[in-house]
Amino acid sequence: MPYPHLLGLLLTATAVFGRPTASREPHSLQREAESNAAAASATIESVERDLSRMAEFGQEVRRNLNEQATASKDVQHALSYFRRQIELSASERDEAQAHLARLESEVVSLQQRVRTLEQDNGACRSEKATLAAANHKLVRAQASAFEAAQAVEQGLQNTTSAE
Repeated sequence: MPYPHLLGLLLTATAVFGRPTASREPHSLQREAESNAAAASATIESVERDLSRMAEFGQEVRRNLNEQATASKDVQHALSYFRRQIELSASERDEAQAHLARLESEVVSLQQRVRTLEQDNGACRSEKATLAAANHKLVRAQASAFEAAQAVEQGLQNTTSAE
């Protein structure tokens, strides 16, 4: 029971007011009244102490509730901050993935361009070899024509000098 002194006060009041007083002597009634008054006074003091402790307990409960409310607000703020951080992280992740996708697309495009250029380079090498061979033939033909022209000139000089 949370208030034992209150029960004692009630029992004392019942004992004092619930007894018949006519059959006793005035002196014994006086002692009993003083005894009952002392017990009632002690019980009242005890109840007053209990009430005082109840008030202190109420203040402590209010303090605890205030601290709990403050802690709850702090936790809510922290959770809100973490949620914002998660949203920002998700946004940054999405942006990074989009950037990565663009870079991968660009890499694929560049790889295709490199393959095209390598094929063009192979075709150019083939054409260069063809042109080099044609050039070599042309140079030989010109050299032959030049040699023939020189021979003709020399033959003419020999015929004119022989004459």
